[in-house]
Amino acid sequence: MLVLFAVIFGGIVTGRLLQSRRLAFVSRLIAVIIWALLFLLGLEVGSDPAVVGGMATLGRTAFVIFVFSVAGSIGASWLLWRRIRGRSAAGAEDAGLNPVYADPVPGRVSGAGDGTFDADISSGTVADQTSEALPNPALHRALCLPEPPDSEACKQAPTPASPASEPEKTLSMWGALKGSLVIVAFFVAGCVAGLFALVPFDVAGARVSTYVLYALMFCVGVTLGHDETLAGRVRRLDPRLALLPVMTAVGTLAGAALATPLLPPLAVTDTLAVGSGFGYYSLSSIFIADFRGAELGTVALLCNVMREIFTLLAAPLVARWCGPLAAVSIGGATTFDTTLPVITQAAGKPYAVVSIFHGCTLDFSVPFLVTFFCTL
Repeated sequence: MLVLFAVIFGGIVTGRLLQSRRLAFVSRLIAVIIWALLFLLGLEVGSDPAVVGGMATLGRTAFVIFVFSVAGSIGASWLLWRRIRGRSAAGAEDAGLNPVYADPVPGRVSGAGDGTFDADISSGTVADQTSEALPNPALHRALCLPEPPDSEACKQAPTPASPASEPEKTLSMWGALKGSLVIVAFFVAGCVAGLFALVPFDVAGARVSTYVLYALMFCVGVTLGHDETLAGRVRRLDPRLALLPVMTAVGTLAGAALATPLLPPLAVTDTLAVGSGFGYYSLSSIFIADFRGAELGTVALLCNVMREIFTLLAAPLVARWCGPLAAVSIGGATTFDTTLPVITQAAGKPYAVVSIFHGCTLDFSVPFLVTFFCTL
């Protein structure tokens, strides 16, 4: 954990030192590293006889727990997002606040629609994180105050851009889907390579995935440090976002508990133990296998691998449909490391800090919650 923090911090310092240079290649490098990590994950899954042997029977159980627990986390995080935006919307319209932020944003106004709508007054451009926000006439008129409506300043006020057309939305969605299919392809290739022992050395023993993960975290740190506006946006984040790990845990565990009647003869403590892995498949599966046996340990491994892969695939769509907090929430404990780049791209760079805090909090909770439910 401390090593990962040090690597990210080193990347941030490097990014700050290189702010005067263009680092467009870093984003492409991050994509390549993610592909490598997914290949290594598939290699680990395919080379494990217990996972391969129980894939057919235990996979269904893992899938049901995965669906219910992720649905619960999405629902809980969406409620928090609506609560934060609902309380902030009225004040935002009057004072020029962004509902996500705690302080006024100079030169910007925010829409109160379901999407996050930011209009930059100085440049007249519009940033729409979800591509679904509609221009708010009341907020547009607020740009002209305290000038009279027929004043020159009011006439020159920028007009919000219209929402993206349907072809543009389709192309954007296809772009996200295309990237997801590439990710799946690398994972499947890793599974096949592990199943047929195509890799001549022990990847786990060589700690290849650990070093690749360090490279990913360093690149993420570089992108954060290179962004000159990130610090100001982070300071304006609403402090209530710190409740997100709690909402993720509550939603995940509630969903896992609701899945129990569909999975006899599992007890509710079994599904809660699996759900409390929060995507941390390596540690949670080891704990559960030790307390409840290899079979439930395999279920925990498959369920939490599914959660991590789902986050890598669906974070952009979840952010668009359910808000940025849901995109963070579905990643569980993995939002600190492997899924951080995807979530940062889907939810926005200011949510990188929220994502790291969310992942660290859940990461620390996994051993305690898994042990607690396994001993009940």
